Amino acid sequence: MIDEITLNDAVNIILDRILTPVLYMYEDEALEFICFADVNTPEEDFRDTEEALFLNLGIKAEIIDIRSFDESDRVEITNTAELLYSENDVVKLLFETAMTADKERMINFKRDTLKRRNETGTYYIN
Repeated sequence: MIDEITLNDAVNIILDRILTPVLYMYEDEALEFICFADVNTPEEDFRDTEEALFLNLGIKAEIIDIRSFDESDRVEITNTAELLYSENDVVKLLFETAMTADKERMINFKRDTLKRRNETGTYYIN
């Protein structure tokens, strides 16, 4: 478990290095900071920030862009992970709404694909 002062310092390090409107933390077997980074953020920035967390605070953690998870996992993260930072409540609500809409689109796509197979005998569009 990480204390509140160290956690605040970690959040500041992450926000200084990675542009994100929201930041979640999930702690299970490993400590994960989950963000919604600018799509142009190089993977190297994530690894450098992880290294800075370890060197400055002794925190061994992984920083992950939420887009690397599938739609169901994204919704699960927004529902169960600890929200550490949000630009404001409107941004948080818009973000969570978008994650839910992505999951609904995935469910509809799967339903339509199964319906097409049942009607035509193939998953593919004829």
